[in-house]
Amino acid sequence: MKTKKAEFLKELKKLLKTYNVSIGFKVSDSSDTYGLSDERMVITQSNDTWLTVDGWNLSYKDID
Repeated sequence: MKTKKAEFLKELKKLLKTYNVSIGFKVSDSSDTYGLSDERMVITQSNDTWLTVDGWNLSYKDID
């Protein structure tokens, strides 16, 4: 029996591969070793941003 974690990771991998997207983290150009600003998570395909979420976390509530 598969665990929910294993099932989730398998499904996430399949979605990332199917849609050729990546989930990444971005900050503003003014961020440096002294601090980060404008932190956000992004889902992109090539140079096309599909979703931007402010902060360090992404949940289903962030997707309309």
